[in-house]
Amino acid sequence: MIRKQQFEYAYIFGAICPKKYQVVELVFPTIGRDYMQKPL
Repeated sequence: MIRKQQFEYAYIFGAICPKKYQVVELVFPTIGRDYMQKPL
């Protein structure tokens, strides 16, 4: 029996600020320059 497997992907990024003890997680369906500018 042959099964078709489809997977959906997500790009997960995290940032840590040791001075403020804060952690931020970002999950994107695709990645590009526009997405990477958002955390900044």
